[in-house]
Amino acid sequence: MDNASITVKHNKNAHRWEATVNGQTAFTEYQRIGPVYDFTHTEVPESMQGQGIGAALVDKAMQDIRAEGQQYKASCSFVNRYANEKGEYADLKYG
Repeated sequence: MDNASITVKHNKNAHRWEATVNGQTAFTEYQRIGPVYDFTHTEVPESMQGQGIGAALVDKAMQDIRAEGQQYKASCSFVNRYANEKGEYADLKYG
């Protein structure tokens, strides 16, 4: 499965970006501190792992954050590692 075929939605009420595939939901959660999204946890069910879903979650979150003119902080190790490796999100990192 590639990122383009994964639908990720921002669930503002739950403070997370989500992707649901075959009835299971993966997500990356955040806390909002002013203009900063602090990512606190990412969870991808075992049956969904290895399909690029975690990457799709972070990519969509970063695209949305960029569109809003906001920044992010990555308390979540997955988001931190992925965003650092990706490199294109360095301008969005807070601090």
